[in-house]
Amino acid sequence: MDGGRRLNRLDGELEPGAIFRLRGSPKRRRGTQRQRGRRGKRRRSDAPQRRAGGLLSCRPRGAERQESNEQQGNALHAERLPWHVALSTQVNYLQSVTALGHTPLRLSELLTPDRIRVPIRAQSKEGVLRELVELLVGGNGAVPDVLQAVMERERQFPTGIGYGVAVPHGKTPALANLVAVAGTARTPVPYETVDGEPVRLFFLLAGPESQAGAHVKALSRISRLVRREPIRARLLAASDSQDFYRILCDAERGGA
Repeated sequence: MDGGRRLNRLDGELEPGAIFRLRGSPKRRRGTQRQRGRRGKRRRSDAPQRRAGGLLSCRPRGAERQESNEQQGNALHAERLPWHVALSTQVNYLQSVTALGHTPLRLSELLTPDRIRVPIRAQSKEGVLRELVELLVGGNGAVPDVLQAVMERERQFPTGIGYGVAVPHGKTPALANLVAVAGTARTPVPYETVDGEPVRLFFLLAGPESQAGAHVKALSRISRLVRREPIRARLLAASDSQDFYRILCDAERGGA
C-alpha cells in the first residue's frame, strides 16, 4: 500500500527500483499510464514531420539499412555457392521475370569458328573481356557500349562460375540480336569466382533487352554443357577455333 500511495503521489517520479518492488519481479520499468500517454502523443506529433521529410511508407526507421545489409549478405552467400548452383540461380531468376518460348537453343547456332578465340591473348580479366567484346562486335563501333554493359554486370554479380569457367554477359541496345563468343586462355586468368579458382574457359553473351528470353536459354545451355568435366577438358584442350567448335557440336549432338 505504501508503494501504491507513493506511485500515485509522485505521478511517475519514482526512485530507481520502485516499480520492481511493487511488482515483485525485476522487469524493465515501463512508466505510468500518464507517461505512456504523453509518449504516444509525442510519437503521433512526430509523424507529420517524418512524412514531410520523405518517409511516406509505414516501414520502421532503419528498414532500408536492414534491407541493404540483407541484400549484401545474400550476395556474399551466392558467391559461395557451387558454380552450377550460382549460375542456375541467375537463370532461374531471369526465367521468373521473362516469358520463354519452348524452342530449344543450341550454342552451335550462336557460335561459329569466327566467333571463337583459341587462344585468348590477354592475361587480365579486363583485357580478356575487351578482347572478347571486340571479337563479338567486329567492326560496327559498338565496343564501348557492349563493354560497359558487360562490366556493369560484372560489378553487380561476378560471372566466374567456378571450375575454371566464366560466363560474362550483358544487355545493351547497341546490339540488334543476341550474340555469343567463346575462347580459352593458355594460362589461368585471375577472376572473381565462386570457388576462388582462376579462369581458362570463357563464354561471353550480349544482346538487347528485347531478347532476354534467348539470353536466358543461352545461359542455361552453357550451364548444362560446362558442368560435365570431360567436355570442359576437351574444350580446354582444343588446338584452335575449328577444333573448339567441332567439340562443341559433338557435345550438343550427344545430348549435352
